[in-house]
Amino acid sequence: MHISPIFTSLLSPLPQHQILSRLVWIRLVAIVAQLLVIAAVHFSIDVGLSHGTMLSLFGVIAFLGAFNLLSWWRMRWPRPAGDIELFCQLLVDVSCLSLLLYFSGGATNPFVSFYLPALAVAAAILP
Repeated sequence: MHISPIFTSLLSPLPQHQILSRLVWIRLVAIVAQLLVIAAVHFSIDVGLSHGTMLSLFGVIAFLGAFNLLSWWRMRWPRPAGDIELFCQLLVDVSCLSLLLYFSGGATNPFVSFYLPALAVAAAILP
């Protein structure tokens, strides 16, 4: 049985595509967790974030979701993701996390430790 080259490329992704795929999945988990945390804080603790702050938080998360969709779409290209592209992916993640922390309390926010997984991933995948 002969398998088309298109299907073999889908069955055995490039190593860089595997890394990009992992980043997409990690980002998806982060987006869901961020939305759950915002909902939990808003409805249970009643921190009293202003509407402007809430819109800013949801705007950053919406941007991150759109970027994640573009990254998922990018994985369909046969060209491998280079180190610069992977760096830019992580740069967007850290920048969005910085904005989320800025809008929700800055350095005093207990979620500032979420920088550690991004740094660990960067150390593991970048030369």
